[in-house]
Amino acid sequence: MSEYFAASPALRPGPGYAAGRPVTLTVHRIGNVSVPSGALGLGDPGYPAPDSLLKVPVDPGKYAVVVTRFDTARNNGTPWTVNATLSVVLADLPEQRRGPLPTDDPSAKPSEMDVVGVDGGVVAAIDWSAYALLCEQDEEQLESFFLDDMASRPTPWNAPLPGRTENVVADQSGYGDGGYPAYGGFADDGRLVAVHIDFSNAALTPDRYRD
Repeated sequence: MSEYFAASPALRPGPGYAAGRPVTLTVHRIGNVSVPSGALGLGDPGYPAPDSLLKVPVDPGKYAVVVTRFDTARNNGTPWTVNATLSVVLADLPEQRRGPLPTDDPSAKPSEMDVVGVDGGVVAAIDWSAYALLCEQDEEQLESFFLDDMASRPTPWNAPLPGRTENVVADQSGYGDGGYPAYGGFADDGRLVAVHIDFSNAALTPDRYRD
């Protein structure tokens, strides 16, 4: 497991590998997500169900959402920029290690990672409580907001939620739909300083993911 985290491409610009082939990783800030409730939500927002989002306790505030990318080509040879990870940076402190996110579930194993499910090709960072309230108030309106209004816009997205001051920041989930591991970056004192969603397509070493 330590080798897996050591090879994580999140927030690490420079040489990397995708399907065993060399690529150049680049890091891009796509917006700040407002989380006044102290509950950060991560996942596919298009099918309104709060429990489908990963819920991470954080201090209330605004946090940078950052993607790590690489350039490749589609099967027909056309250029393609692909996201390797989406990260939410919680503190301006260096990461000393990466590992599973903290949990208060007594049945969870320390080595188990959370998984973010994606069915619409997009992963979002959002205030979980605001999203849950909108789901409760008008689920159809929220679904239309994401599947009609937002889906017609190019990614990345950075837009206010309907009738709310909170916003959604989102981008493409690597090669598309799937279940993607989520893990944390931790400071020397054990503080959670970043949350990473890994799209399982790139690494700092050639053997992590191959065709």
